[in-house]
Amino acid sequence: MFRKIVRLVCIGISWGCTISCLISMAGYTIMGNEWFLSSPRGFNTQIAASMIVGLGWSLPTVVYDNERLSRVQQLLIHGAIGFIVYIPVAFYMQWIPLGNISLMLASILIAIVSAFIVWLCFYFYYRGEAREINREIKEKGL
Repeated sequence: MFRKIVRLVCIGISWGCTISCLISMAGYTIMGNEWFLSSPRGFNTQIAASMIVGLGWSLPTVVYDNERLSRVQQLLIHGAIGFIVYIPVAFYMQWIPLGNISLMLASILIAIVSAFIVWLCFYFYYRGEAREINREIKEKGL
């Protein structure tokens, strides 16, 4: 279990940094250096916050090892923990605008849709892996 946790920590930090880099690349392309100067918390804090959010989404994936829970329960637990970490960090970092309710709700909706799309990608990937393993087992007659 210790190795799995270390692996999930590394995965979470990697995902957090990757998403942060992709967003920064897009922001820099659109705004130039102003992108980095406009951050109210500073670039280093942005990176640290991205790592924390990555951990908030990666570590709860241990819930999928619990076979007593249905897939829906696993998804709800994983998503709830991910958003319990994301929402306060996003408000603190001002990733979610506070001044305009419509923008705030749109930002949260975009986060929910994005998280679900990422989850679906992993779901289809692992479902394909399981099918491949099952196919190989059938071919070998095991």
